[in-house]
Amino acid sequence: MASRSLRCYPTSDKQLLASAMDAFLDLEMAADAEVADELAERLRPMYPAIVVRRIEVIAKQRPDDEVWYVYRDGSS
Repeated sequence: MASRSLRCYPTSDKQLLASAMDAFLDLEMAADAEVADELAERLRPMYPAIVVRRIEVIAKQRPDDEVWYVYRDGSS
């Protein structure tokens, strides 16, 4: 069974994690292609430089896992 998870950077920003997780959970049924854009759009009012990316296949533990990285300051 595929799983979706979220990783936020910087990891010390607990507000970012809480905000991103709330938005991410709202997108649970969203198509894979929509998650990055929708999540970034929801977070951009608080974090104007936000970048959201799906992890590349080579770095996954299981091929069907979805792991999303959220970069508060736009670094990737």
